[in-house]
Amino acid sequence: MKIKQAIILLVTLALLATATHMHIRCAGAVEPVIVRFISEMTELRSDIQVNQTFKVAVVIENVAILYGFDFQLNWTTEYLEYDSHIVTIPVNTYSTSQPPSPHPGVLHSPILPVKNEVNASAGTYWIGYSSMYPASTFNGSGTVAVFTFKVAKQPAPPADVYIHFVSTDLAEGPIDVNPIGHSSQDLHFAIIDVKEHIITHDAIDYAVITESNSTVSAPMFNETSKSLQFNVTGVDGATGYCNVSIPKTLMWGEWAILLDDQPVTPEAEITGDNNNAYIFFTYELSTRRVYITSTEAVPEYASWTSVVLVLATLATITLMIDRRIKHRSPKSSQTPLSF
Repeated sequence: MKIKQAIILLVTLALLATATHMHIRCAGAVEPVIVRFISEMTELRSDIQVNQTFKVAVVIENVAILYGFDFQLNWTTEYLEYDSHIVTIPVNTYSTSQPPSPHPGVLHSPILPVKNEVNASAGTYWIGYSSMYPASTFNGSGTVAVFTFKVAKQPAPPADVYIHFVSTDLAEGPIDVNPIGHSSQDLHFAIIDVKEHIITHDAIDYAVITESNSTVSAPMFNETSKSLQFNVTGVDGATGYCNVSIPKTLMWGEWAILLDDQPVTPEAEITGDNNNAYIFFTYELSTRRVYITSTEAVPEYASWTSVVLVLATLATITLMIDRRIKHRSPKSSQTPLSF
């Protein structure tokens, strides 16, 4: 009986140990090791100021037993210009967060710098650092370097502006030097196209402004249907959005929005102020036809104004004729009669 109980106890302990091991492995899988960029800006507007600067941090997150690394990366030199960078190693020196990263530096001293090389014209960077014995291993999340970039050129869709990892290697240490499994995430900036479209009607200019991550064609104003029509174009399958600002002197009242003749008004966000209506909506790309209609538009006001002007002109002419007749009447009565 005692032997049977001992066997049951051993089996129970084995099952508990297996379950604990499985729990630890599952818990570890929740936070994978990631090498990525953290940027002050993730969107670049087409009206952004050239030479504007912003910072981008290179970080390692959720790592254990880290003793060294080697990274190579590049960026889009047409739109991004290298300005400067600072290596935030070791963590003993850079012990607080390194904005825009919320993490401190990385690796413990003493440190062996292997590579820290920038080619600004080619848009490349190579960095390799390692701790040296008797340094302790690094655990957690840390910042490798913080870059400052300048905007070299105003972007517009479909421009692809990125900072890309060419290669990333992480290593354990100091005794057993083994690679650390991880993933890397490139940084692709969302390009926001901001345009002012001038619509001229009855010799008056109206500014319609669109803000979108898609390419927006010039809107066409239709007097009869009281509508604006334009196309939005982007990468197939991507999610696009458009925010349209319409002067209330051009169109006003109740609004309806259609995409390729399909109504999307319930999903759209429609707001406004005293001067403009603001209409925001999303869609799946590639090329979509947008129709924005209102219950009131400037042609009705223009027609009424024209009627008033015509009536006023007719009244003026009638008054002038009447005055001329009255002015001539006395002279006619004084003219001698001929027999």
